[in-house]
Amino acid sequence: MLAAIAFAVIAGLLYFALSYASGAGMAPVAIASAIISAAFVLAWLASYPHRATMIAISLVILATIIYLPRIFVMDGLLLREASGLSGSRLRVAIGLNVGGVFIAFLGLLVFGFILPLIMSALAARRGAPGSALTLDIHVRGLLVGIILVLFPFSSFYDELSFALLRPARTAAVEAMSEIYINTTVAPAEKFPRLACCNNEIHVTDNGDRLYFPDRTGSAARGVLFERNTPPPGAFRVLRDYGEGWKLIEFEHAGTAN
Repeated sequence: MLAAIAFAVIAGLLYFALSYASGAGMAPVAIASAIISAAFVLAWLASYPHRATMIAISLVILATIIYLPRIFVMDGLLLREASGLSGSRLRVAIGLNVGGVFIAFLGLLVFGFILPLIMSALAARRGAPGSALTLDIHVRGLLVGIILVLFPFSSFYDELSFALLRPARTAAVEAMSEIYINTTVAPAEKFPRLACCNNEIHVTDNGDRLYFPDRTGSAARGVLFERNTPPPGAFRVLRDYGEGWKLIEFEHAGTAN
């Protein structure tokens, strides 16, 4: 009963917070909120008997901090604050947001990882019952946190990003009409808000291909939808999701245009 109540409360709070911050559609926000809430509850249930609740919850928070901004555009709060502000005040607002995120992340490291590890080490030194197992869990948890930060598991991110954003991208594909076929980039304001690159939708091959970039850099990388069976393109297919959806990569960022 407590687990069900905790899941409902956390999912509700996350849904409203993520909707407010991202402006994304209802379906991906609801799915993300449910996944994160389930992870919180499972981490709590699994770690409570071993007195490692804090580090387990902190790992879920850390993974959320790493992956959510890569899937959703999290600028909603800043855009609302920036509405009508002068340049100088906008810089102050950006500084406060960045500073707040840094302080929150520092607090997570100290109170979620370092202090629980120190307390479990002291308990093990005193020879408290079960303290050796608790210390082992805290050490492993700290190592997992370091791995999450250094190696954010791109393949897992790709799968999660595609699953969460597929409804919005499908809606964009269905909404595309002949009016946009001969344009390079479809107007972003006409379609659901997506995750990356100014909400761009690149239209190529007379509308047979729609490209949704999700990364910037030396190699253009994103999700491609093929309506029919167009000729082979100048890109490398990283993963074929079926039903016309593919994860692709161009050798040069300009090739996507």
